[in-house]
Amino acid sequence: MLFGTKLHFRIAYFFTAFFPSILILLLKIGDPKKMFFWIMLIIFLFVSFISLRCIIKELKTRQSNSKYSSTNIVINFDVQKKRLKHGYVIQVQNNSKVNPGFIPFATSILFPSIIVDNNKIYVPLIIMIFFFIILMFSNEVFPNIFLLFFGVNLLVTSDGYKIFYFSKDKDILTGTKIINSIGNTGSLSMTYIITNQEYDGKELKNIDDD
Repeated sequence: MLFGTKLHFRIAYFFTAFFPSILILLLKIGDPKKMFFWIMLIIFLFVSFISLRCIIKELKTRQSNSKYSSTNIVINFDVQKKRLKHGYVIQVQNNSKVNPGFIPFATSILFPSIIVDNNKIYVPLIIMIFFFIILMFSNEVFPNIFLLFFGVNLLVTSDGYKIFYFSKDKDILTGTKIINSIGNTGSLSMTYIITNQEYDGKELKNIDDD
């Protein structure tokens, strides 16, 4: 999902995505009567908070800086489909999903963390390591309920684009908008953030137009 993005962004995303599972594991295996438990808990909460701030700061920086704007890809929220003469239009009306995958993610990560026996605590740890590797090197979608609580949403389109937007910006989800890249400019990097800038290029036309 985050293929092509900066390493620190991917690591921060991992900590926030797996925040519930790691917290549950700490509470299960830790002993509140010992100082070590509270030290580990404070360190974990601190790292999670820093990771959250890192993600939000990076998203806002990318959203507000035109140098990250895609030159040939825009996103269309109108019912009427659009096309670009020399570019690509992401059609939101084509079975796009907002914040998908929470139920499968909870089944594979949260439930093992809750029901696993303390003697088999390595099971969810191995699962998380496996997902960490996938997150680092793939385009798979990873839901992040921690980010959702702080107003960061993920729009996944039918053609494979993963596009972030802030809840406070929901009013901009109209018309045809410019999107800014979160990763590099490679064709496999398909993660973007929506800007409030309307695309007004003359090359944009309705698909039904001749």
